[in-house]
Amino acid sequence: MKKYIGVIRVACLVIPFFVFGQKQDDKKDIYALFDNVVGLDNTSIYNGNEYREEFRTLDNNYPYFDSPDFITGTIEYNGELYFNISIKYNLYNQEIIAKLKSKNASETVIKLYNSRIGSFVINNRKFVNISPNNSGINGFFEEVFIDAQHKLLIKHKKFKKDLYKNEQMYVEYVTAKKEFLVLKNNTYNTLDSKKDITNVFPDSKQKINQFYRDYRSLRKADYSQFLIKLLQELKLARLK
Repeated sequence: MKKYIGVIRVACLVIPFFVFGQKQDDKKDIYALFDNVVGLDNTSIYNGNEYREEFRTLDNNYPYFDSPDFITGTIEYNGELYFNISIKYNLYNQEIIAKLKSKNASETVIKLYNSRIGSFVINNRKFVNISPNNSGINGFFEEVFIDAQHKLLIKHKKFKKDLYKNEQMYVEYVTAKKEFLVLKNNTYNTLDSKKDITNVFPDSKQKINQFYRDYRSLRKADYSQFLIKLLQELKLARLK
């Protein structure tokens, strides 16, 4: 049943596109209308495991990206786009949690299957799911910079520590060190050090050295912004 609904769902978008042409907002409206009519419980996104919080925490501590609350976002699941979906990104388990409303207005919270997620957008920040490869790189990465030749991505993570208070056990989720990748020539490369960067951009070694001297404080304060600015500078240098 869900398979046929998926075909109809895609057709509802494709047919008007060829007849009238569409903007992105129009696509979102058509999908949202269709999902509202048939109910998300009759679509392929309604496919996952029931989700429950694993551990107790204190002081508004949580394992999620940006907020412990559900955030309205967009998700590509089983090759289909779903808009206005309430989701949370669990950084500890590296899982996407969705709160889905059925046609009868009841709500179910499920853990989506990572293997079926192509990408998602939460708080206007896009994440892509990198499939396992020979380098061992895989999972959800945020796209933070894109140009014609490169793409900079960041992996966000949290780890947990056990806490004991009043003879009760709790956990504290702590932000872990981020992983940085650059996609160049269809190959993912880590950017954990200056050596990594010069290995990826050997022709720009002199400029990279100067950039490290000029923006030392930015590198220490915000390595993400440091890398974004560096790639912007390298892009400008190529255009000269």
